[in-house]
This record gives sequence, C-alpha cells and structure tokens, in this order.
Amino acid sequence: NGHAIVASSSTSLRNRRTRLYIPNNVDDGINFSAKEIFYIANNQWYNAQGNEPVAQDYVLSPDSFFTVSHPNTVAQATEFRSSGEVVIDSISIPLHSLAGGAQDNHLTVPRPVDIRVDQLNLIESGAFEPSDGTSLRNRKDVIFLYDNDVARINRSADTILYHDGTTWRNAVGNVEASDFVVPASSGFIIRKAGSGLASTSFWTNLPTY
Repeated sequence: NGHAIVASSSTSLRNRRTRLYIPNNVDDGINFSAKEIFYIANNQWYNAQGNEPVAQDYVLSPDSFFTVSHPNTVAQATEFRSSGEVVIDSISIPLHSLAGGAQDNHLTVPRPVDIRVDQLNLIESGAFEPSDGTSLRNRKDVIFLYDNDVARINRSADTILYHDGTTWRNAVGNVEASDFVVPASSGFIIRKAGSGLASTSFWTNLPTY
C-alpha cells in the first residue's frame, strides 16, 4: 500500500527502488548472501534474479526475518505495519547446528514487545550452548544483533552476545549484558558452534506478558 515499500518504476536495475531481502535458511554454513531479492513494479512482485514474477502466495517463515532495503534513490522514510493476533502461548523455534563448523540461523521472536536477552529462554531451553569462558577460543554459540535506528546497508552486527555459563556477556569488553534489549520485530542471527554431530535443537520461547 506504499507505506513500507517504494515501488520501482520498471524492472530494469537502474529503476529499482525498495528491495526485500530474504535470508538463506537452507544451506549449511555462515555469512550467506540473501537467498532471494524481491521488489515491486507495476503492482507485481518480482524476483531480482531474472526479473521473474513472484507468486502472490509466497510464504515467509514466521520465525525468521526479512530486510527492507532502500537505495539512495529512496529519500523518504517509510513505515511497515503488520496486523494479526498476539501469540500468548510458548513458541518452539528450531536451531540447526553442523558437525564440523558453525551454522547461522536467521531468526526473529514473533512477540509484539521488546525482550531482554535473559528473558529469551535460550539457555533455560537448552537450545543455546554456553561458552567455556570469556576468551575467544572458548566461545561457542553467539547472537548477532543489529541496530535498526542507524541507517546503513550491508551492515555488520552492532552487538555480539554470548553466555559464559553464568551470565550473558557482550563480546566487546566481555562486559555483563543480561539486560540487553532485543527490540520487538527485529531480526538477529544465532550462530551455532559445531557440535560434533549435525542436529536440531528446539528453542522454547515463553511470553513475557
């Protein structure tokens, strides 16, 4: 409806405006490029790879995020509003790990409120592997978080958190970070360390309301 997405004037690359980046939740490994890039032109969604029309019933994963990207040709700020029912039950979210290397899981918490990292229930559910200490070589699972209040593209993580077995810590300075706030609707990456055996653990998130 024009509130969040600025339509492209045509399908040519130079006329592209807002893009929707869908993360790669399929392949093994880390630091992926987007799996798919969508844009709107002529009231139709298109896939940027080949400029092919996208089926209107394309499904977005409920526990993953997407990135709305405005190029410098979009001067005005936009606002994305979603509607639906508030989930009042617990939510089970799968986290995948590999046998011999790290695995990125692109996630969001489908809750309408800000949540402190120590309220996520990651440790308590057994889905997040605590580190053996604060040194980098003892690091296991980590969370990459992004500050959406700062406008930039192709951003690196603004904050990296891990758990030392006792408390949450910020990788910068290893300071205690249990009260770090994960904003409502924000996306983040949980990087699972290699576990010796490819597996899927289930993170049970509980409502804070």
